[in-house]
Amino acid sequence: MNVRELLERLEGDQDFLRELLQMFRADSQTTLMKAREALAQEDLTEVSRAAHTLKGMLKNLSMNAAAENSSRFGNGRAEWRTGRGRSAF
Repeated sequence: MNVRELLERLEGDQDFLRELLQMFRADSQTTLMKAREALAQEDLTEVSRAAHTLKGMLKNLSMNAAAENSSRFGNGRAEWRTGRGRSAF
């Protein structure tokens, strides 16, 4: 997480940062649960949707490296076929 970049975007508002992180914690858990359920059902469209949602959440919090990692699962039908995408969530 690039805290400096994020605080600049939030104009230094650390209370708002804490609030955003709390929302991320709750929302990301829900999104990951949906992704796991989709994986269990082999619903690649829903897996892609969850990965895209997670990527957006991470980008909003200046977690750029994690966001890029999550995006590969949104595009990863080939990874699913090889079994590498199944362990991501």
